[in-house]
Amino acid sequence: MAEREGLSLITIITVALATPTTLMLSYFVMTKDHTYRPLAISTETLEVSATGRPRLRAFIDVPADESVRGANAEFANAIKAAFRGRGLDVPVIVEQQSQLRSPTVTYRVGSSRLGPFPAEDAAAGVRAATQAYWMQAKRADAAGN
Repeated sequence: MAEREGLSLITIITVALATPTTLMLSYFVMTKDHTYRPLAISTETLEVSATGRPRLRAFIDVPADESVRGANAEFANAIKAAFRGRGLDVPVIVEQQSQLRSPTVTYRVGSSRLGPFPAEDAAAGVRAATQAYWMQAKRADAAGN
């Protein structure tokens, strides 16, 4: 009889621990809402689930030289304008690096990383990042339908 009570107690504890996760996973499978996916959440996943599109960002690493600060802002605006011309509003993050001699640009599309490109080849990077973005967006659209 004591063995049977021990087995019942273990069963009750197991069910009590597994039920919330099972319910959350079931809700995720039905709705595809990543906020309810147990133990597998990331900000990248949340953003993709909210917009249905991958995240595209541009990171400009510039030398830590105060004299070129205005030129850095102009360069960042030029990158933004290049993406805007392709129908995308892309955040551009400028970071100073003490060991750099000239600016470089790195593009991130979802979890993919393109670059770093030297400043003079930034346009090639914009083209590559845009193509990567639309390929990932098309894949996300196909998965959603």
